[in-house]
Amino acid sequence: MATENPLLAAARGLGPTIRAAAEQTEQQRCLPAEVVQAMTEAGLFGMAVAAARGGPELDPVGQIDVIEEVAFSDGSTGWCLMIGCDTGYWSAWVSDDAADGLWADNPLGPSAIVLAPGGTGVAVDGGYRVSGRWPFGSGRAHCDVVGAGFLVTGADGGFVLGDDGMPVWRIAFVPVAESTTVDTWHTTGLAGTASNDFTLDGVFVAQERTCDLRGTSQRSEPLYAVGNFFLSKMGAVPLGIARRALEEFVTLAGTKVQMPAMNHLRDEPFVQVSVADADARLGAARAWLRQVTGEVYAAVSTGEQPSLALRGRLRMAVTHAAHTSKDVAGLVYELAGGGAVYKPGIFDRCLRDVTTACQHIVLQRKNTAAFGRALLGLEPEALFV
Repeated sequence: MATENPLLAAARGLGPTIRAAAEQTEQQRCLPAEVVQAMTEAGLFGMAVAAARGGPELDPVGQIDVIEEVAFSDGSTGWCLMIGCDTGYWSAWVSDDAADGLWADNPLGPSAIVLAPGGTGVAVDGGYRVSGRWPFGSGRAHCDVVGAGFLVTGADGGFVLGDDGMPVWRIAFVPVAESTTVDTWHTTGLAGTASNDFTLDGVFVAQERTCDLRGTSQRSEPLYAVGNFFLSKMGAVPLGIARRALEEFVTLAGTKVQMPAMNHLRDEPFVQVSVADADARLGAARAWLRQVTGEVYAAVSTGEQPSLALRGRLRMAVTHAAHTSKDVAGLVYELAGGGAVYKPGIFDRCLRDVTTACQHIVLQRKNTAAFGRALLGLEPEALFV
């Protein structure tokens, strides 16, 4: 019998704590400090950190499993873990010296990042002066380091162009204390992620504390060989949310009595067919995401670069997992009847959380055209494929 991944066991063990805090998480619009501390102490935020840097260097399929388990307990907490555990990836895209300086106090702790270039960085001696405003700073409230995408400009204010003729796009990593929060995160779903906007105002960022995620990492381990493993685990959050909704419905269906027949909800043929279909669809989406992620990891572990088709299939598997989960959560909400509409309530929260997750630019259904292009051997015209 295979030994269970200890981080997955830890995530499962924290389930009661996370579920007990779920309403508080949503009401205060950020993770409670005790939940962050428990997850940090369990090593969850550090699961992608390289073994050479003291981390477990968990493979990307294992990361999917851990994140799904936490999202099963609470969607907002699962989303914050999915974002926060990227410390391992960001510390691989800068030098060890730079990583040591940035994450000196908490090398296995959470980080936040917004890849989109919400600002500009004026090239100065030794680095950049970065200014701008970035939306969707998920989890930044409990992080020490935040990453911010920016476009490089010269002293004249014009964009510096790369070899491809496009503006140079880099990521700056700065202490959270050097950024300013703009209270914008008032949402229906994933309300507890503290995904507020933040600003930087002329913050100096040394060159070595910036990177180009479209380039190559500073590490040779397979986990950091491609720049899209940190995206593949995004599908795990909707999967966990939908699984929670389905399991809660199975419990409800065994106790809820229908009028006028006075039979249980689970006795209705339509419910039986719907639950069977939902379980099969969710299981298939999870299996495909894990399979394709494993195929990409197997390729890079042998020193190969995954094919264009395989890269497109990976991104498609992520989007497919998200929207299959959204469909399942919506079906379960419908089956649960009038009682599902109440807030707080698990069916209401699951539907809101998974719907909000699917609005993320990486998970939007419109991306499938680009992934189809990759499968057809055409340039995907999309980032990180």
